Amino acid sequence: MRERTRFIPVADIDSCLDRETRRLRHELRDAKDMNLL
Repeated sequence: MRERTRFIPVADIDSCLDRETRRLRHELRDAKDMNLL
């Protein structure tokens, strides 16, 4: 039973990914605004 505690709940992983993709998308948009892309 204790083995399970090591696994991160899927919801946590999803929220972390969402946060990362939002941040990356934000940086991409900023780069586009500055005509870097």
